[in-house]
Amino acid sequence: MWSDHNKLNFPRDAALGTLQTIHKAGILHGDISSANLLLGPQGLTIVDFSHSSICNSHQTKEAEYKTLQRLLDLEVVHNDSR
Repeated sequence: MWSDHNKLNFPRDAALGTLQTIHKAGILHGDISSANLLLGPQGLTIVDFSHSSICNSHQTKEAEYKTLQRLLDLEVVHNDSR
């Protein structure tokens, strides 16, 4: 579960750029959620591609991108900087 102490500031543009790179490769992550975003010393990592698929639909990828934007606006990610 998430709480206020899990909210962190992080490079939003880098996270969105990562997803854009994944999409440009023709891959849809398929499960963008706070549970699949890890923030560590090297930055934000998108994990768990078990629901990923090849996708050529710009509309579908745009919807996933907007989902990530909403999550980043909430600033809720898993801090994995142990």
